[in-house]
Amino acid sequence: MLFQSRQANRIAFFLYFCNQNLFEMTQEAIKLELIEWLAKLQSNETISYLKIIKDSMKEENDWWSSLSSDQISGIERGLKDIDEGRTIAHETVKQRYEL
Repeated sequence: MLFQSRQANRIAFFLYFCNQNLFEMTQEAIKLELIEWLAKLQSNETISYLKIIKDSMKEENDWWSSLSSDQISGIERGLKDIDEGRTIAHETVKQRYEL
């Protein structure tokens, strides 16, 4: 029985390792496929759309950096209220305002 257990563990590890490598290889293959597709792409509309997606993923385009100091301090006050237990249950607010 011990032999079968070790053999099963070895097989499980091998399959896990193969799946990890396959996933990484698949990701690289997908990237190459996309590069080839993009190089041949003629649609200006699609190219513009892809550029918007790419630019939106830049760290400096984080919405937090576009907030005013008043907005940031308001959010920080709200988070502090949560940390200190100064909250009202959603159900209570719904009842109070008849929502």
